[in-house]
Amino acid sequence: MLALATPTALARATDPDSCFAPPELLVDLIDWIGEETGYDVTRSRTTPPRIAFYVAGETIPYESTEIVVESDLQGAYDASGRLVYLVWPWDATNP
Repeated sequence: MLALATPTALARATDPDSCFAPPELLVDLIDWIGEETGYDVTRSRTTPPRIAFYVAGETIPYESTEIVVESDLQGAYDASGRLVYLVWPWDATNP
């Protein structure tokens, strides 16, 4: 299992030059999506999306607007920005 820092120690989505999650996590999640869904993950394997972590109550840019991270939100995907938002606490053993 990957050890992840708390969101305050991770780069935020507003810094496009930062790496948000380790490459191993990206590979694991892309493989999981390919196995569990009908999505074609070929592009994601060659050009993976970024992953950012947030906590409930924060506002995140999403598509052409912003959304507030609610406590029941587990994640979101901004297709235009190719950015996956995961809500902390997040458990790598339960993708």
